[in-house]
Amino acid sequence: MAQAYRRFGSRVTVIGDDPRILSHEDPDVADEIRRTLREEGVDFVLAAARTFAIEGRSGDFYRINAEVFSDIFMILSPEETEDLLFLYLQNLGWFVISNSRKADSTTFEYLIVNPKTRERAITHIKTGNSSLNLNDYATIPQKVFLFQSNGIYSGDASNVTCIHRNDLISFLKASRGWVPGVFDKKMEMLGM
Repeated sequence: MAQAYRRFGSRVTVIGDDPRILSHEDPDVADEIRRTLREEGVDFVLAAARTFAIEGRSGDFYRINAEVFSDIFMILSPEETEDLLFLYLQNLGWFVISNSRKADSTTFEYLIVNPKTRERAITHIKTGNSSLNLNDYATIPQKVFLFQSNGIYSGDASNVTCIHRNDLISFLKASRGWVPGVFDKKMEMLGM
């Protein structure tokens, strides 16, 4: 239904109390459906608990259950986390080569370039409890930016820069109002 309303031009946010859509389905299938809907512009607020109603036709307002989900990276989708890192790196002078954002790449999310230094780099992002081993990137000839939402890194490589979650959180808070509205909405839900 969300997809149909979105295709008619409405802004759609699916709100649910489960941390996953289609929890009865295989996780890979549910994740692919969520990714497809996100590409079509459907937003998701999952693991929500109803707190109070607001006036207007939009219905009830939901706030994330802070006892369960107290961290912004727990409620950002993988695509939103990629976008946050994308904006953070742009703020540092790096620009994404947009056609490098391919869903079929398991090694990196996108290529970036610093126009001042002409340096090129790749980025790789993991959410949840998947670790990133820096040794896996040691032979890549260019600079590598890694972000793991829970800070789970191992190994060592001189060409790798690990981006710390607190740096992204500080950036997100300082950028309130100009980042896409989904970030402001989710910060508000967490009381950030």
